[in-house]
Amino acid sequence: MKASRDIKERPLVVLVHDPSLLRLWMERSLNQLFRVCVFSSSEDALTFARSTPAFDALVTDLDLALSALGGCNVARDVRARFPEVPIFIFSGTSDSDHRLIILRGMS
Repeated sequence: MKASRDIKERPLVVLVHDPSLLRLWMERSLNQLFRVCVFSSSEDALTFARSTPAFDALVTDLDLALSALGGCNVARDVRARFPEVPIFIFSGTSDSDHRLIILRGMS
């Protein structure tokens, strides 16, 4: 990828995470190669995902303190609307978390 590549040509990544140092680091890292839309709540991310014609990847936290819905609902909605979009979910929970089991069944 050329460093001078027009920003409109860069893939669009949706990042859903509570404001934190980790989110700031992810946003800065992703911005080096992608256009990034950042949301603090699943409600805002879902509004965007339901109104945009396309994006290239979703990165979400499973637990969102600022949102009652959480990242699981964002991932489920994005998978239904955009089945080919890669979804990256991170969480501090164990592999037996029921939300992860639900999301595994969607692939």
